[in-house]
Amino acid sequence: MQQSGVTPMSPKSIILIALLALCVGWYALDARLGVEIPEERASDRPLAPDATFSVLNSSDTLQLKALRGRWVLLNIWASWCAPCKAEFPDLVALAETYPEALTVLAVTTDRKAEDAQAFLQDLNIPERANFIIAHDPERRVTETQFFTYKYPESILIDPQGRMQLKVAGILSEEDVRRITARVSAQE
Repeated sequence: MQQSGVTPMSPKSIILIALLALCVGWYALDARLGVEIPEERASDRPLAPDATFSVLNSSDTLQLKALRGRWVLLNIWASWCAPCKAEFPDLVALAETYPEALTVLAVTTDRKAEDAQAFLQDLNIPERANFIIAHDPERRVTETQFFTYKYPESILIDPQGRMQLKVAGILSEEDVRRITARVSAQE
């Protein structure tokens, strides 16, 4: 019997390739799971949890409901997250564009405040009244109330406290356009 030049793949190789394909497929699906909450009726959109955040490098706390009457872009991030770093300039630009209508609430889940502070200094993030940096080192709020496990994640909350949009992963240009359209329509 003549043998061909093709060596059969081992079962380990087949399993490894299948797992790799599954991971790539899952990441591709998960990368763009921006969920727009239907707008049929405002009362049908879910209210954002009544969360309380610790302000970074301060003894102050901030209740999310204290921001009612303004649009809030809640952004959950970590200093080790490369997409978070890439997205931050867009968040600053949104805050600069809509100082009267929008508050960006950027919540870090870093265990150490120093890591978050170094991240912010590296990006030279300016201090703004409508750009608040909060800290959730134990992830009590971000995981248990907003169910965030992938960074960055952004949630647009309307002035009545209802969640309008949730994007897991970096904000796309289309996401920024949707946020801009909503905020500017009610400015």
